[in-house]
Amino acid sequence: MSNKSISDTQRRDVYIEGKRAFDEHTRRDYNPYTTSNLMLTITWWHGWDTAEEESQGGSLPIEDQL
Repeated sequence: MSNKSISDTQRRDVYIEGKRAFDEHTRRDYNPYTTSNLMLTITWWHGWDTAEEESQGGSLPIEDQL
């Protein structure tokens, strides 16, 4: 699993992918980054988890917290 340098833009895009995956009813265990990059794997899951929390009336999206 590669842990090469990841740009902020790439992390943001993967986070948004994770949120979109939740909205499209993609299972959390389908993470396209699990075999390639740990940071992107975690970022995708964070997006998915945030979307789930928001759907249940949770906190603000991470973009609004930055």
